[in-house]
Amino acid sequence: MDQPLANKIVIVTGATGGIGVATVRRLVDDGATVIASGRNADRLDEIESIGPNVVAHRSDVSMEEDARGLVERAESEFGKLDVVFNGAGVVGESGLIEEQTLDAFSRVMEVNVTGVFLMMKHAVPALRRNGGGTIINVSSVAGLFGGRPTMPAYCASKHAVIG
Repeated sequence: MDQPLANKIVIVTGATGGIGVATVRRLVDDGATVIASGRNADRLDEIESIGPNVVAHRSDVSMEEDARGLVERAESEFGKLDVVFNGAGVVGESGLIEEQTLDAFSRVMEVNVTGVFLMMKHAVPALRRNGGGTIINVSSVAGLFGGRPTMPAYCASKHAVIG
């Protein structure tokens, strides 16, 4: 069996969601060791059962100490970091913009934009120490085309990730 990611250490944020679980499975099938990050402890336990190359790490990437802790765990436990898959995201409230609360808007931006920033901020030095690596930032077609009048925070946040 070809394992192109053998000996690679990968952090997957948002590992408890559908895309995250599928990503963890594929990375493990390709030989990677995965640190699966998410906020749902029960789902993390399920994900850890995928195999011995999956380590669960409960965290909220919108919190700097959690983002830093993820990267520190990769380096302390495995000696390096090769890849970061920034998949954590929330949709937020649905409704017209005039019905949205600032708190709900802010939470979407904290997870979907600030979380990506914080993970990159802390991962880039670790990747450099390892001679390079890869960062994959997950967005959405909502960030390309926008125009979903009932999802203003989500569309704006995904557009920000695309840049």
